Amino acid sequence: MRIAFLNPQGNFDPKDSYWTEHPDFGGQLVYVKQVALAMGELGHQVDILTRKIIDPEWPEFSEKLDTYQDAPNVRIVRLPAGPETFLRKELLWPHLINDWVPNIIDFYQQEDLLPDFFSAHYGDGGLCGVLLKDKTEIPFSYTAHSLSAQKMDKLNLNSKNIQELEEYYFFRRRLLAERLSMNRSAVNITSTKQERYIQYSHNAYRGAVDWTDNNQFAVVPPGVNLDIFDKNSLLEDETEIVKFIQDKLARDISKERIDFPCIIASSRLDPKKNHLGLVEAFAASSELRQKANLVILTGNQEDPLNGFENAASTEKGVLNALLKVINEADLRGQVSMFAIHGQKPLGAAYRYFASKKSIFALTALYEPFGLAPLEAMASGMPVVVTKFGGPSESMVEGDQEFGLLIDPTDKDEISTALFQLTANVELWSKFSQAGYQRVLSRYIWKRTAEGYLENLLLTQKSNEDNQRIESLLPIPSYFMNPEEKNDVSLDELKTLYMEYEILCVGETLIDFISTRQSSSLRTADEFRRFLGGQPANVAVNAAKLGSRTAVLSKISQDRFGEFVEQSLQYHGVNTTHLLKTDQLPTTSVFITKTTGVPDFQVNRGADTLLTLRETPEELIINSQAVHTSCFALSREPSRSAVRRALRLAKRHQKIVSLDPNYNPRIWPDKIEAWEVLAQIMPYITIVKPSLNDARLLFDPNMSETELEAACMDRFHDLGADVVIVTRSGGIVTISTGGEVERVGPLPLVEVDSVIGGSDAFWAGLLVANLDGKSWKEAVCFAHQVAGLKLKNVGHIEQLINKELLYNQIEETLIKL
Repeated sequence: MRIAFLNPQGNFDPKDSYWTEHPDFGGQLVYVKQVALAMGELGHQVDILTRKIIDPEWPEFSEKLDTYQDAPNVRIVRLPAGPETFLRKELLWPHLINDWVPNIIDFYQQEDLLPDFFSAHYGDGGLCGVLLKDKTEIPFSYTAHSLSAQKMDKLNLNSKNIQELEEYYFFRRRLLAERLSMNRSAVNITSTKQERYIQYSHNAYRGAVDWTDNNQFAVVPPGVNLDIFDKNSLLEDETEIVKFIQDKLARDISKERIDFPCIIASSRLDPKKNHLGLVEAFAASSELRQKANLVILTGNQEDPLNGFENAASTEKGVLNALLKVINEADLRGQVSMFAIHGQKPLGAAYRYFASKKSIFALTALYEPFGLAPLEAMASGMPVVVTKFGGPSESMVEGDQEFGLLIDPTDKDEISTALFQLTANVELWSKFSQAGYQRVLSRYIWKRTAEGYLENLLLTQKSNEDNQRIESLLPIPSYFMNPEEKNDVSLDELKTLYMEYEILCVGETLIDFISTRQSSSLRTADEFRRFLGGQPANVAVNAAKLGSRTAVLSKISQDRFGEFVEQSLQYHGVNTTHLLKTDQLPTTSVFITKTTGVPDFQVNRGADTLLTLRETPEELIINSQAVHTSCFALSREPSRSAVRRALRLAKRHQKIVSLDPNYNPRIWPDKIEAWEVLAQIMPYITIVKPSLNDARLLFDPNMSETELEAACMDRFHDLGADVVIVTRSGGIVTISTGGEVERVGPLPLVEVDSVIGGSDAFWAGLLVANLDGKSWKEAVCFAHQVAGLKLKNVGHIEQLINKELLYNQIEETLIKL
């Protein structure tokens, strides 16, 4: 097979020049090179297509063709794109369209041999894969490495800074290029499951890719170059490299500490890598400092402890913060900082530090995969690594740990993990050996190449493109003709990234649901945890219907809070406004699995602490509908926060919905509950009580007909526009104030557990209403969505084919 890698921003050459000296280089270049070389070793013909640069500062990249030593099946092909000089990746877009893609086609036409497959990398390579597929019908795989939505999240992009950030990053082009790439690729290749489910599920990619569809994704972990990093390898000049390191340590470290083990940090000087957190943890632990030194390997700063005038602005910001802590904590003599140039010297450095019983530390706030810790593990060092991102998969298999995972924002947790390994030689040896075996068994480049090839062959055979043709996104005019008049608008970026169909305000919690059917918590003895909370469940179900959803809620900084946040992200719900506190634990509910009315016990916590000031008007403005529940209104200060959200939503003419799921076990004071409902009902577009809700809100001795009439009369009198009452047997009554319509009985559905059925109904109701359906159509649609949910415990895992359900409700309406 002939495979061509598309990586226009990457400067490839046999010496791997400048890989640590520019933010456009680094990890993805290592990735592309190593996968290409491994494919070549397997007998395939491989081209690495990149941009030709004729620039005195970058002399290595001027020739059209280049090769790697001992790799006869791999070529580096450099083709012009725009001006001859180097350009950062954000400025390449028009030149890729006008020059690079046509030059690729010309190159292969001259060779009279087209590739069988393109492997596209990053958003710009992905766009080129889309355009080449459009012109040549050659399929491509897409490996994003990082996505712009997460970058915008980290930069806290909002209406105030969007213009400034856009002028540098051109997010509007990058986001649309990514959406096209993942939508039109034969397969999207990710390094971890977490990358697939957390990154591709982002609201910004809704409608472009189904992150729940296994046919559209393959998880292929990267590998470690064992020729460089294996603990048993030895370079010809290894002795000289060790001498270089020893000289640097002698320069920075006090003589009495020179034989101490070291804590090693080796990543680019970027705020998100959180070197500051590591230095602060080291400074805060006298026990740790008595056992180890701290060594920070910098990209190209030779002696930053004594000056870094040539550093880039981002690097200067990081270094200034580090030196402030080092000086204030009097860490001079305990910290060393210097540069290691190139992968081979880095491998030798890791082996040297492993011989000193050192530990590798990566305290990044989020790490998409985490290749550097695996390289350190191959060299024999145990690792202490951030638990946020890919390392949570690579460092754990079942009950076995291959490294210590830590919260990078918790200085005590970082220092404790480091101290455990420095103070206990047996534990150090255990993790050193376990980490080494982990790399050998799973993370080598040959396996990565085989994973790629296996998936490329599968997509060729299955011809999935024909099955996805109806869902292909159109190519924006700018990507066909990059003139200013065709450019992607800032409004389109705002719509895709900042706007939501449904904002759910209120409780987000943990549901502990009994594993066996039970009518009472007294007899339920085993429970399984799930994401819970009425608004949160509505957000999840609406996301599975293809809507952009978000939650405004509060959880604790505890482990259950982490589970809640990750679960929401996994299901495609935006968590930017999922706030955290250390004042109370995450709210939890124990509940019985049953086909009847479940028994439950609520342990209120962090959800009650949402405040007025944490309810931003811009978030309401950017949402089409705002939804909440009685649970959220039952306590202050969250009551006032929710009330503000509803008031703002009414002011900005949004759909405002309320689930009146009143229960005296949550809100004992019914008089107060009605007072609050009376205050907020003028803001409400739609309220949907069930007859069970009505029995708790009104006189439980009333007949069903009387309860239904009481709901409609009371809620309309208080100000609600639409009242929908649901009852068992599939009977639904819709009242718009002037007209009452009864729907049903709707078709019976299979029920495994009633838990969450009402929340799924709510999601379907709101989504259909936003799609312009009548209330009767929306009710029928919602009933079908609830039916899907009632077949299982927990949330619906796959995206729901909304259009198929819409077609089915037409048949239902005819029968009614």
